[in-house]
Formats: sequence, C-alpha cells, structure tokens
Amino acid sequence: MRRLWIVAATVVACAGLAGQTSVAHAESADTHAATSCSDLINKYKNINRAEANVLGQGNPSNVRKYYSNLAKTLNKLASSGPSELHTAFKHLAQYIAKVAKIDFSNPSAIQQAAPQLVGAARQLQPDVQKIAAYFGTVCHYTPPTT
Repeated sequence: MRRLWIVAATVVACAGLAGQTSVAHAESADTHAATSCSDLINKYKNINRAEANVLGQGNPSNVRKYYSNLAKTLNKLASSGPSELHTAFKHLAQYIAKVAKIDFSNPSAIQQAAPQLVGAARQLQPDVQKIAAYFGTVCHYTPPTT
C-alpha cells in the first residue's frame, strides 16, 4: 500500500499542476489558462499543500475526490496550459483518473490496482521529465525534492 502512495504522490508532485487548495474548493476552482510560469509555479505549490492536507487526513472518500478533481484539472491544463505540455498533462490526467477510481477504503482493491499503476507510472516518466524540464528551462524554477 505504501508503494502505491509513493508512486501516486511522486507523479502528482512532479507534475506541479492543479490549482485547488482543498477538496472542498476543487469544485469552484478557477479554470483560466495556465500559460504563465508564475501561474504554473503557484499551481504546483498549491497542489503540494492540498496533497499533504488530503493524504494526511486518511479519509478514503476525500482521497478519491482529490484525485478525481486533480484529473479534471490536468485535463484542463492539457487544453489550456503551455502547448509544449499538452500531451504530458493529458497522459497524467489519464493516470490520475485511474487512481481516482480506486476504493481506498478497501486494502484488497489497492493491492490489485498497484501493479498496473506502478507500470503506468513508469510509462509516465518521460512526461514527468518534460514537465520538470519546462519548469527548469522556461520558468527557471526547480521544485523542491523534499
């Protein structure tokens, strides 16, 4: 179970994406185009705060809502974010949508989903690297690793 959390959290954190500050605010999140570096950096920081808050609570229902809303946000970024990252955001949205379907209250469901998600996360590595490179070269920002 811990391995699944690490994989999902790493992919989400590396993506540096959504603009929600909590599950409750996710439904009313602003959907304007995320084209500026400062906007992307702020979204990255906000998602890290939201992720720590939701995952720290341990409520399976909130975790599913969080990932569902994150997938929606990633889909929006796939169409309104930087054109160089549209495909990467789309792939991440598809992955997170799979994570959102997991019944986090059922350890058996998590164990069944883990191998597929780990494999999919490995396939996302080029997309995560592309986003990280964009942050570094275009935005001149290196997300913290700790």
